Amino acid sequence: MDYKLNETLTKFMEGEDIKSEEDLQKALDKFMTLYNSGQLEEDSSPMSRAYDYLDMAKNAPSKKKAMEYAKRALAIAPECLDATVFLCEMKNNIDQVIKGIKEGIANEKERLEEEGYFEEENIGHFYQIFETRPYIKSMSKLAMYLTEDKKLKEAKEIAKEILRLNETDNTGVRYILMGLYASFDEEEELEKLYQKYEEDCLETLIPFLILYYKRKDYPKAKEYLDKINKANKYFKQFFLGKNIGFSKMPLEYYTHGEPSEVQIYIENYGFLLEDLLSMTEFIQKDGEIKV
Repeated sequence: MDYKLNETLTKFMEGEDIKSEEDLQKALDKFMTLYNSGQLEEDSSPMSRAYDYLDMAKNAPSKKKAMEYAKRALAIAPECLDATVFLCEMKNNIDQVIKGIKEGIANEKERLEEEGYFEEENIGHFYQIFETRPYIKSMSKLAMYLTEDKKLKEAKEIAKEILRLNETDNTGVRYILMGLYASFDEEEELEKLYQKYEEDCLETLIPFLILYYKRKDYPKAKEYLDKINKANKYFKQFFLGKNIGFSKMPLEYYTHGEPSEVQIYIENYGFLLEDLLSMTEFIQKDGEIKV
């Protein structure tokens, strides 16, 4: 849901008498009918207009124009963290990117604390609260950039804080954290996180493969390699050097069990690639080798 739609919905709901789930659903149905027919006045606050410019920045024909639009967004609403992060990501030096995002997050945390968003009732639900969603998204981006820059301990602490603030983990930072736990040989923490979300895919299984292989517990490593091969047949094919047909679509559209899932792992988990490549023969032969 975009900023303008959310603000319009919030204003509409303030005038509704909602006492039950049924009342809520009726109000939502009424809102969508009125909104889609153009009968509701859209939000025109500074933040809403800033997001309009940010949308223009994301679709700009050039980097120069994109930066221009993002700067306009910040001129209208300096507290627009998404615009701050957008500009930071335009920098060529990863240290500057990380430094800028950290500064933006620090300023946003101070603002959110002043406005009461860090009160206990909100902890664990930050992505569901529209005003704190940019904070979680920016923290997740920071965790990714830190892993890319091999600042793994710092990335681990950031990822843990994200999950504390947003237990449903809409940004998927748990996958990064599982990889980090494997990197630091933290089996107990890795197992706890796996049990909490209970899903079998490359991003949850590969960390176990790496951890047990590095420990030279090859039977256990083979157990997880078998699970990986069941979850995605293209994983082994990639390590056999076969062309599995990587997608040209943006990586956020990857699908479990498909080549795009292998692609996102290879491209997003560089801090684990050296460990994976060291077990190429193990993967190629389904763990049936003497090591």
